[in-house]
Amino acid sequence: MTPLGMVFGGLLLVVLDFRIDWFDVLPDVIGWLMVIAGLNLVRGRHPGLLGAFIASCLGLVSSLVQLLPDGELTPLVAVGESVAQTGVVFGVCTALMTLGPEPRIRSQAGLVRWLDLGLALIGVVLAPLLTGAPTLSFAAATGPAVGVFLLLVVAAIVVFVWFMLLVWASREAADLQR
Repeated sequence: MTPLGMVFGGLLLVVLDFRIDWFDVLPDVIGWLMVIAGLNLVRGRHPGLLGAFIASCLGLVSSLVQLLPDGELTPLVAVGESVAQTGVVFGVCTALMTLGPEPRIRSQAGLVRWLDLGLALIGVVLAPLLTGAPTLSFAAATGPAVGVFLLLVVAAIVVFVWFMLLVWASREAADLQR
């Protein structure tokens, strides 16, 4: 598997939850370890990849906290996960802007990194305003906040899928190999 293929697969495991009752069959830890392994192979190729590697380590720590006996998704852990995912997207996209296999991917990577960062910042600013909680939570949203929340979630999903498609398309680029 190529380094970016490992990043792709790992992030897929992080964002998808396979639960049986309360038990997560594939804990996020496995996904973050795959992301770290992939980025470790290429972190010297571009400073953005080193930044993404560091952000993925934060993601691993956040996911390890969730494995503790009382490791529920506290606001601090949720923020850590969000920062980690945004850091990985921003770092990988920054590297793709230089090392991407074709001009289309390089230009789209620049747009995706800013859209992802912007949505993350909007979420951080709007969370207390919309829900009174430190993180965006559908359960805490009421009234018009539900519509705004759903709009942000849909936009974030679209941008993340776009990012994943860029990573998939770039996974075999010569400059992004070991």
